[in-house]
Amino acid sequence: MRDKILAIDQGTSATKAMLFDCKGAILGKGEKTHCVHNRGNGYVEQDPEELFQAAVSAAMDAMGSYTAGEVAALGLSVQTGAFLLWHRKTGKPLSPVISWQCRRGRAYLRDLSDRKKQQLLDIVGGQVEEDGVPAKLAQVFSEDSSLLTVAGEDNLLFGTMESWLLFRLSGGKIHKSDITNACITRLYLEEENCWNTKGLEFLGIPAHIFPKVVDNDGYLGTVTTPGLAGIPIYGSLGDSAAAMLGEGCQEMGQSKITYGTGASWLVHLGEEPRRRGLKDVFLGWRIGGRNHYVWEGTLPHVGSTVQWLEQLGVVERPAETEVLAKALSHNEGVYFLPEVTVEGREQNIFLGMDFRTDRRHLARAVLESIAFRIRDMKESLENVGLKITGEIRADGGMAANDFLMQFQADILSCDITCNPHPDISAYGAFLLAALSSGMLTLEEIRGLDRQSRSYRPSMSSRHREKYFREWEQAKKGLR
Repeated sequence: MRDKILAIDQGTSATKAMLFDCKGAILGKGEKTHCVHNRGNGYVEQDPEELFQAAVSAAMDAMGSYTAGEVAALGLSVQTGAFLLWHRKTGKPLSPVISWQCRRGRAYLRDLSDRKKQQLLDIVGGQVEEDGVPAKLAQVFSEDSSLLTVAGEDNLLFGTMESWLLFRLSGGKIHKSDITNACITRLYLEEENCWNTKGLEFLGIPAHIFPKVVDNDGYLGTVTTPGLAGIPIYGSLGDSAAAMLGEGCQEMGQSKITYGTGASWLVHLGEEPRRRGLKDVFLGWRIGGRNHYVWEGTLPHVGSTVQWLEQLGVVERPAETEVLAKALSHNEGVYFLPEVTVEGREQNIFLGMDFRTDRRHLARAVLESIAFRIRDMKESLENVGLKITGEIRADGGMAANDFLMQFQADILSCDITCNPHPDISAYGAFLLAALSSGMLTLEEIRGLDRQSRSYRPSMSSRHREKYFREWEQAKKGLR
């Protein structure tokens, strides 16, 4: 009987897979880590084949002794903003995975005149960043002239991570993208339901290399990969949107923060795009023909800063930062600013250290920095009139850090509710697949049990304001 759901969550640092029963209970899980290659000069890449094999291996581990014939649907959750190019006939990657953390677009933007830059701003909706897909993709083409030759032979394909997985899982039969991931590229015109041919022409990128775009809850094809063959693929989302769905944030004003390799804060804006001067407004998902819009703010380095401490030998494992931070009653003036550009070079900088500083201060400063940078995002939102009300739901690996979550609640002065699910993005992919395949209704999904732990602000306003002043002074000291 096909009464189980397989979910694959293809993240930045690891790919996870989980097998669920119809009530959301986990029957099996698998996880495979993979490398992120920092090439220097802001270039961040991953190996496409490594990511695909990690997805298959994690899925097989999750399946355990269960068979593909028992699985009603496969749902996908993927890192957003990452993309690659590959050969239609051979399936061979023709570029690395260009990470969402990559900033190679700065080279392309640097060479544009002010007039050309303004034209590009008009074409892609008023937002052009060095880490955005348009500039990065244009730079990839400028660095490899052979890509246009392959495109001229109608053998070049572009895709974000779900497109790559769908192509490989289907044995090269599917070249599709879900609308969430398509819109995040800033190259897809949501209202017109087509790729931005004018923008692509400006960038010098052929439009025919792009995938067919479908709603998030659509049937996407069938897996042909041995061991998983015959499983229908229902539903795909970006990992942040999947986490939001998994958290149950389906109403306007609800928000969640995922603390993973980076951090992603999503605020539900309702079913009509309310931009009101906001940047980074996206279509979170289109399910049942209804649009749900979100604002998304991201921090590129959160869990990765803790992993950096591990690399340096400051801690033996990431969880140790919680113990070290709690050993101090105050940060004693030590602050951490990650990836600060000083004289053209990106640096991680600790401020306020003296001969009394030890690894407790370093661990606490790194964790506090995460909370402070989230607070800066909240202040920017409020400056354009978007008030954050009610609790904020938190998930991701770093949400297990008790010190960070309490400090975050204190600094934001609001309740933080943490979901203990081991992978909320995979859970969101499960919900979408269960809904799309007809296994569960929306009402049944809302009725599923959700356990959580909560943190309430306990810091005095005087202490909070003192932290704010010192954090602002630390940032100004590097300008």
